[in-house]
Amino acid sequence: MPDGFLESARELTSRHGALLIVDEIQTGAGRTGEWFGFQHTAIQPDAITVAKGIGGGFPIGGLVTFGRASALFTKGQHGSTFGGNPLAAAVANAVLGEIERGGLVQNAARRGAEIREHVLGLGSPLVGEVRGLGLLIGVGLTEPVAGAVVAQAMREGLIVNAANDSSIRIAPPLTIGDAEIDEFAARFERALRTVATQ
Repeated sequence: MPDGFLESARELTSRHGALLIVDEIQTGAGRTGEWFGFQHTAIQPDAITVAKGIGGGFPIGGLVTFGRASALFTKGQHGSTFGGNPLAAAVANAVLGEIERGGLVQNAARRGAEIREHVLGLGSPLVGEVRGLGLLIGVGLTEPVAGAVVAQAMREGLIVNAANDSSIRIAPPLTIGDAEIDEFAARFERALRTVATQ
């Protein structure tokens, strides 16, 4: 989001008495180098959605509320397909405990900065920009060849995602370390070089 977006949304919703609900399904549980993406700003949402980041691969979804929003739902008013059943809640507790014990939020902040630096340092004519926070990284390409980069990366044994024709999304595990980053950089560089010369 552009700088100031969440702050403007908070101001508008507060002025009009509306709730500000922030979708943290992809950005929560440490992915951006903070527990939640909104924590990179000074705002306080009324609610946040959480899901896959807290489940470690097990299906779960949740809604975390703050302040007056916490009084809006009462028991029995809402159902959920992937809500906090006992098994899912136990899994989420274990995942959150491991993220905290392993310092994985801090690792996401540190390793994300390293990956962005590596990608910028590749010197590829296809890399126009690198954006994102923590381990949710977008590589803006100078040409609409994201599909070709993804296909070549796969041939190199690297899974990345084409968010659109000119953007590559990189979202490695929160546990990524030096060896994995070095391997990523080498494989990604080869994929970019191959596509750039086609």
